[in-house]
Amino acid sequence: MFKLTSNTLSTSRYLQQKAIDEWVDWSAFSCPFFVTLTFKQCQQIEPGVWEHLNRQVAREEVGYLLKRISREFYGNAVSRHGRRVNSFAVAEKPASERLHYHLIADCPRPEQQADFPNLIQALWKCSKWADKQTDIKPADQGALTYLTKLRTKPGYLDAFDWHNTHLPT
Repeated sequence: MFKLTSNTLSTSRYLQQKAIDEWVDWSAFSCPFFVTLTFKQCQQIEPGVWEHLNRQVAREEVGYLLKRISREFYGNAVSRHGRRVNSFAVAEKPASERLHYHLIADCPRPEQQADFPNLIQALWKCSKWADKQTDIKPADQGALTYLTKLRTKPGYLDAFDWHNTHLPT
C-alpha cells in the first residue's frame, strides 16, 4: 500500500518540476523575453465599493495582454487562425507578497526585439489592473528554471497558467 508522506509530496513536486522543464522546448522560442507583471491588489469601482484582485481576474488580464501582443504581430490571423505569440505563464503569490505574474513571451520577429519590451510596457499600461512595477528583459534557459521553481508555489501545478501558455507542438 502506498503511504503519503511529506517526503513523498516533495519528491512528487520535484518530479512535476522536472517534467515541466523537459516539456517546454526552449529551442521553440526565437527571441524570448522574461516578463514580470505586477497588479493593483484592489481598486475602487465606485464610491465605497472596492474590487479585489483574484487569480481569475489576473489570468484574464494576462490573456488580454497576450492577445493584444499577438494582434500587433499577426493581425486578424489571431481570430481567424488562432495565431498566438509563444508564451509560458506562471502566477505567484507567496504568503507575504502580492499576486504577480512571470512569463516568457516570445518576440516572433527578431528584427523587432529591441522594441518588444516597449510594446509590452505600453500594452500592459492599458490594463486597469496594471501596477507600475514591470520588469522585461531578454530571457535565457535560466528564466525557465526560475518560472518552474518550487519555492513560492504551495499548490505547484495550480501556479501554472495553462490557459495563457502557448507553446508550439
